Amino acid sequence: MDAAEPDDDAPVRHRGPRLVPDVLLVLLAAGAGATEAVSYLGLGRVLTAVMTGNLVLLGVAAGAGAGAEAVRSVVSLAGYVVGVAVAARFLGGTRADDTHPWPRRVTHAIGVQAAFQVLVWVGWLVANGRPEGVGQAVLVGVSAVAMGFQARSVQALALPAGSTTYLTGTLTTVTGRLAAGGPREGVPRLLALIAAMLAGAAIGALLISTARPAAPLLPLGLTVVVFAAAMVLGRRS
Repeated sequence: MDAAEPDDDAPVRHRGPRLVPDVLLVLLAAGAGATEAVSYLGLGRVLTAVMTGNLVLLGVAAGAGAGAEAVRSVVSLAGYVVGVAVAARFLGGTRADDTHPWPRRVTHAIGVQAAFQVLVWVGWLVANGRPEGVGQAVLVGVSAVAMGFQARSVQALALPAGSTTYLTGTLTTVTGRLAAGGPREGVPRLLALIAAMLAGAAIGALLISTARPAAPLLPLGLTVVVFAAAMVLGRRS
């Protein structure tokens, strides 16, 4: 997927492959929302995908003298940075274009993300869905590494104001375009990303209260679906 949206006169062959990557992005955004619900409600009031919010939580914890919460926020920040850095080295100069809207190396990076999410789920099950102390901090760090991989992988897709882990800029872009009468291309996808994160967070929170052991399976399952679909897409391209 490239930064420019196709116009109405573009040949169908340029439109065809774009729909699937957009759907995959929506699934990743839903997974990020679910991850945040699990991490905030189950891992000690910390965020492992949206680092802007996590920085705020760190400041609040530090100001309130909540040492344990501050430590978890620091662990999350460190894990996220590690995930982004390792993914950046792995992806190198990979960047999507019209011919390859979802590069194979991005698919492999998403596969690594899924592996880290498997570790989160296993650790969650070992702790009976209620990790504490060091185990809790470890799961925070591993979850943050996974989301760092996702954030850097999506960045390689070269989307205009598009992300699946931090959507403040996305919301600003959509609102600005709609309010100022700017270009509407890309707006449906951006709105879908926002809605998907909201839905993922809501379902994740519901799972925490009704099926706690399975809660981390939601983001993991969505990532696996994206990985599998991207593998199929890569074989057909």
